Amino acid sequence: MKFPLAIRSRLQLMAPGEDWPDDDLEDDSVDAITAEADLMVQSLVEDEVLLALPIAPRHEECESPLASASGHGASPFAALADLKKH
Repeated sequence: MKFPLAIRSRLQLMAPGEDWPDDDLEDDSVDAITAEADLMVQSLVEDEVLLALPIAPRHEECESPLASASGHGASPFAALADLKKH
């Protein structure tokens, strides 16, 4: 089964023991990693690919769980929302 995968990651190499500047902590588009002499780039790429894959695989012919759940009527939490209004 083919799964289209597009990953765009930005990693910032930091010296061992160096603190990341506070301004950069709020930026979620960049991840900091410690730059070491034995840095395993292949492992980094492998981890990024594994994190980008879906948690539970599906068959190509199966519909999305969200699409099938929409036909079940009212949510059980709708009754709780009504109770909260009173």
